[in-house]
Amino acid sequence: MTRSVQLVVRAVVLAGIALGAAGCSAGAADVRADGPATATGTATAGGGTPVSAAPDGGSSPEKREPGQGEELEIVESAAWPGEMGDLAYAVVVENPSDELAYFSSGFDISVMGVDNQQLDASTTYVTVAPGARTAIMGGFSDIYGRGATYLMVDTPEVATVVEPGSVGYYEVLDAEIMTRADGRTGISGSVVSHFATDQEHFGVAAVLRDADGEIVDAAGGFVLAEPDGPVLDTFAPGTTASYWVDLDVDGAADLVPEVFVVPAGTGQGPNQ
Repeated sequence: MTRSVQLVVRAVVLAGIALGAAGCSAGAADVRADGPATATGTATAGGGTPVSAAPDGGSSPEKREPGQGEELEIVESAAWPGEMGDLAYAVVVENPSDELAYFSSGFDISVMGVDNQQLDASTTYVTVAPGARTAIMGGFSDIYGRGATYLMVDTPEVATVVEPGSVGYYEVLDAEIMTRADGRTGISGSVVSHFATDQEHFGVAAVLRDADGEIVDAAGGFVLAEPDGPVLDTFAPGTTASYWVDLDVDGAADLVPEVFVVPAGTGQGPNQ
């Protein structure tokens, strides 16, 4: 069954109402997403664990609901008002199972108002492999003045069963906030492909934390053929590429990034 999680998010003032609510999930304790975060400035996709997208062809893979202790964990979240009444959010997800994978699975995100009224909702498709850690990012428009109070995340109800260690992953080697010669500020680093075959579907997600370890911004980026080069089309096994995430946030140099390079399609799979 689908697990609904009400998230405690970093308190922000939106139309005079603090956004945030106590959370719970079916059969589990409250998920506290406002605790201290550990950030090193260097992160690997899934914390260095295998990352893969949907299996490619062949017979239909086995799927099942996660059992006790296997459910996806919402470990951290934040939401903040943007321009023109928008609301942006970031949710960090971990998969504790070593044999369940969520290939391009849908996470339903709802922004809720007073009296538990749903103000808006969207679905984001994310791959979360066995043992992996990744970020879900997005936002809602025209929320200002409507009394938003908390976010609700509905996690996928079923996962694909895979052989432990059978999928490839991307390893992020470093993450540095820098300003280029052209004046653009962003996160720069390198990433290695540990897939066994060429990959053509991948993306970059980054969250930024302040000195207190709280998420204050999130952004997406691209894998590049070289540090200042074009976007990479094909990622060959065992090769190293660069990535770049543009930033538009005050005081970026004082923030600590955590970067995830993840599959963004259906071309990869076990033993690929």
